[in-house]
Amino acid sequence: MGTLIHILHLEDNPADRELIQVTLTDAGLDCRLTQVQTRDEFENALHNGTVDIILADYRLPMFDGMSALKMAQELQPEIPFVFVTGTLGEEVAIEALTQGATDYVLKHILSRLVPAVQRALQEARDRRERRQAQEALQRSNAMLQAIIEAAPVAIIGLDLDGCVHSVWNPAAEKMLGWNAQEVMGRPLPAIPVDRQEAFGRFRDRIRKGRPLDGVEVRLKRRDGTPIDYSIYASPLHNTQGAVCGNITVLVDITERKHAVVSIRKLSQVIEQSPVSIVITDAEGSIEFVNAKFTEITGYTPAEVLGQNPSILRSGETPVEVYRHLWETITAGGVWQGEFHNRKKNGGLFWEQATIAPVRDTDNVTTHYVAVKQDITEQKKLEAQLSQSRKMEAIGQLAGGVAHDFNNMLGVIIGHAEMALGESDLDDALHNSFEEILKAGLRSTDITRQLLAFARKQTIVPRILDLNETIEEMLKLLRRLIGEDIELAWLPGAKLWPLKMDPSQIDQILANLCVNARDAIAGVGKITIETHRVIFDDAYCAEHKGFSPGEYVMLAVSDNGSGMDKTTMDKIFEPFYTTKEIGRGTGLGLATVYGIVKQNVGFINVYSEPGHGSTFKLYLPRHTAMAAQQEPMTGTAPQALRGHETILVVEDETLHLRVVKLMLEKYGYQVLAASTPADALRFTKGHTGGIHLLLSDLIMPEMNGRDLADEIIDLYPNVRCLFMSGYTGNVTVQHGVLKEGIHFIQKPFAKLDLITKVRAVLDSEKKM
Repeated sequence: MGTLIHILHLEDNPADRELIQVTLTDAGLDCRLTQVQTRDEFENALHNGTVDIILADYRLPMFDGMSALKMAQELQPEIPFVFVTGTLGEEVAIEALTQGATDYVLKHILSRLVPAVQRALQEARDRRERRQAQEALQRSNAMLQAIIEAAPVAIIGLDLDGCVHSVWNPAAEKMLGWNAQEVMGRPLPAIPVDRQEAFGRFRDRIRKGRPLDGVEVRLKRRDGTPIDYSIYASPLHNTQGAVCGNITVLVDITERKHAVVSIRKLSQVIEQSPVSIVITDAEGSIEFVNAKFTEITGYTPAEVLGQNPSILRSGETPVEVYRHLWETITAGGVWQGEFHNRKKNGGLFWEQATIAPVRDTDNVTTHYVAVKQDITEQKKLEAQLSQSRKMEAIGQLAGGVAHDFNNMLGVIIGHAEMALGESDLDDALHNSFEEILKAGLRSTDITRQLLAFARKQTIVPRILDLNETIEEMLKLLRRLIGEDIELAWLPGAKLWPLKMDPSQIDQILANLCVNARDAIAGVGKITIETHRVIFDDAYCAEHKGFSPGEYVMLAVSDNGSGMDKTTMDKIFEPFYTTKEIGRGTGLGLATVYGIVKQNVGFINVYSEPGHGSTFKLYLPRHTAMAAQQEPMTGTAPQALRGHETILVVEDETLHLRVVKLMLEKYGYQVLAASTPADALRFTKGHTGGIHLLLSDLIMPEMNGRDLADEIIDLYPNVRCLFMSGYTGNVTVQHGVLKEGIHFIQKPFAKLDLITKVRAVLDSEKKM
């Protein structure tokens, strides 16, 4: 069963003992039998030894099984007791079970022994876990009650009618002036007559289970004194999940400047809190964490109780932050700040924390309370907003510079042309003016690119077919990239129409192909592809920067040197270039960015050093001719459901989570691994079948193809489906995949993934 089982065996026959040992061992149970024959030996073993289960003969010369059962019930009632005997009549068997025996097995029917032992051990484990859970719940309830009673803010329980119910802590009595006996079962006091309508709306919010977060109101104390409060409220649910009331917290904001911090620290101790709460003793050992802590970090209370919060450290937060934190709270102050921590599964996350001391009646610090909120998504949005604002600012500057520069270029070019028209120029001056004119004309290309990035160039949009537009340019592109580089053109079928200036398509392709050419050392390949793509709301909610709708995708891929993350973060900024001086202005990708944004599209870039790059441009479908387009067909969602087990391997945690959710929604059993090493551990320890491996192709430890070879050794019948941000054709030319292997490109919509998975599971095995 995976762990050593300690068996106390009451048996006087060595042959029977040996037979039972062999029976258990042959069944794969790792067990150690301690044989005893007398009462003293049996009692001593119960007192001094480790015993997981008792096997006992019914009749022995110096002791009997029923006496042993009675002794075991008195000394170790939680240890399962199984009779293993030669004969046991029905009445005796019933009596033994009535007295507390778990089961009985006849020696001539030892085939029942292993199932009986396994069942008895499982039942014992279940009983132990239930007892431990109940004890933990009692401790949690006691701690919650203690916190509510000690809280310096008013905590009030209200029923669906807005009447006080079950909770009215001492702070509520002190703040408002009414004691618990006076308010129980009655509407919340301190509501002025002229605010009854507002109270009615508050009561409606309670019934609908809507929370309140820091709504400021003016109430009155019992003595009529007006005072300003912030109200925070969280709905309460009964065991059936229905709203049965709420917990309301009142914070006196006229007396406390940091009311929001305090309210979060105290009101969110309720188990339904939207933020995590950690309570430590004065030395920093964890004594309590709530459910939200487990949800965010992956650690259960049992795993962290007694530990220091430093188990979450990732090394990303400066040591000075922790030093300042400890100095602040040990001096009696409240600390606020941010941590970049690590979850149990290794993923990083950001959290904002408020940590404060809890003092007893003697003003001695006995505990520390931390209220922490996951701000990972907020950080990502802030970074995206910062990048967007930076690009907008650069765009405005670039547009202004280009506008002014164009004016000056007009003067330069005009004067150069006029000078060249003079007949009395000598050869030297004529050549000089020709060079000035050439330089001015070349500079107009730079301003044109700046204007494209700033989205201020003059365009003449028209309805076009992207495939036809690209085909007209292929001859020029082949001359542009040279003879040593192969240009592959893979047009998608039945593309939707676009409405944009065809010259913008020319600019996009020229800039992307030149960049791809420069990234290739010697012989290589550039691939241009088109497809039509649909992104739904659910997909876009998980992929920031995507917008729902129908798009035509243009992908340009190369098998060149690729880019690291630092380079990718800057590639669309004007004048940023990794090329040597004289080989680029740094405006090519900035131009592409401006054109795509001007046409309400978006760009995704996939690249890793040594694995080339893929630029995917998504341009919105022009809908004026939508009625003439042939609708896309697909399999009904119900027919795509499955029950098979799928191993998903993806080194990007968030993508791994969304793929897992997609598959589970359609009924599949999913084993999720963030590294190839984790995937191999899962498969070696997995007792059931694995029907499909869905793996990223390019990962830090091992590529997906090599991982598939390892998995196939363990599960020869497994099917394989690979995914990558690179196009399928580029992935093939890298040598990672062979032709005919199942592949899906990132990003993909949910229906695309499920359809592909179902098709692969139903196909003939190719590996």
